[in-house]
Amino acid sequence: MPIIYDALDQLVMKAGHLPYAVAGDATTVAAAIATFNTEATSFRLVNLSASVRLYYSTDGGTVWLTCFPLTTIVRPGHFRSILVKTTSGTAPYNCEYTETQ
Repeated sequence: MPIIYDALDQLVMKAGHLPYAVAGDATTVAAAIATFNTEATSFRLVNLSASVRLYYSTDGGTVWLTCFPLTTIVRPGHFRSILVKTTSGTAPYNCEYTETQ
């Protein structure tokens, strides 16, 4: 079976960006996953809830995108922050991200 690398893996291996990980529980109150020292260059967000949708924003909370239950989102780009929230209930999540050196 071939190994498939996503954007986060490629930035760690090829560009030497620093990988980090964080886990938590998103609630109805928007919260930043992390404050980046420089900027994040990619992230992998996993919604561990079997029933609650997780919403995330990479623009400070202006636009919210959906991470459906038991789904993984991978995004390359340049981010100052990643915020998470739910509209009801609690959604546990894992997030790995890369940061420029």
